[in-house]
Amino acid sequence: MDPRFELNDSLDVKVFQHKGRGAVIIDDFYKNPDEVRKLALTEPISDDEKLVSGFPGWRVFKKFEFLDTRIYDLFLDLCFDNDIWRAESLGDVAGFDINWMNAGFMVNILNDSSLMKDPLAIVPHQDAYTGVKEPGLPNFQFGANIYLNTPEECAGGTAWYSFDGKMSIPKREISGIPVPPNADKLSNREIFNHVKKHTLGPRWKLEHEFEMVYNRMVLYQADVLHGQSVDLGMFTDYNRMNQVLFM
Repeated sequence: MDPRFELNDSLDVKVFQHKGRGAVIIDDFYKNPDEVRKLALTEPISDDEKLVSGFPGWRVFKKFEFLDTRIYDLFLDLCFDNDIWRAESLGDVAGFDINWMNAGFMVNILNDSSLMKDPLAIVPHQDAYTGVKEPGLPNFQFGANIYLNTPEECAGGTAWYSFDGKMSIPKREISGIPVPPNADKLSNREIFNHVKKHTLGPRWKLEHEFEMVYNRMVLYQADVLHGQSVDLGMFTDYNRMNQVLFM
C-alpha cells in the first residue's frame, strides 16, 4: 500500500441522519494527510470536460492501486451497513466493485475565478439518479469527500439541499434553475450572487451543511441533492481542494 494513503489506526466513525438520509463523517482520516495534500498540489490539473463532468473548476486524476487495500474494506463495510442508511435496498456489491476498479486519486479544485467563469455550476446536483433510466447517467451508489485544505484555508463545506421538499429527485423533474431574466446584461459576479440567493429560495432549501475540516471524510448517498457550500472571497488566494471518490 502507498504509505501516503495509510489510514489512521483508530477511526472515530460518526453517523448523521436527516429526513431518512444518512452520512458518515470521519475526522483525522489519513495518518499522513500532508502527503496526500502534497500530491494534490503537485499533480497536473485538467479542465477536460470528460474528466471535470460539469464541476465548476478543475480536477486532478491519477490512477493508483492503493484503493484495493484497507480503504476498500472500510468503504465496503460502511456502504453496506443498513443501520447507517436505513434503505430498503443498498444496491449491489458488484456495482460497487466496478466503480471501485475505475477509481483513482481524484481531486476537485476550484477558486473564485472558476466560480465566476461558470456561476450556474453552484446549483445543487446529484451524482446519480434513481428515478429514470437514461443512457449516460452515472450508476454511482455513494460518494465521498476528503477535505485537503489546511485549517487556516478551510471555509464553507458541503451542503445538502431539497427541491420542492425532496432531497432526491428524478432527473426529469429538475427545473427552476435560478437564471435571472436579464442575465445577458449582468456580470458573472451578479449572476453568481443571484444564483447563490435563490438556491436558498422558495423551491430550494438548505437542509444541512457538513463543515470543511482538514482531513475530514464525508460519505453520502450519491442520489442526494448537494453542492459546494462556497461564496466569492473564500478561495481567492488559494484553491479549494477535496479528494472525491464515487462508488
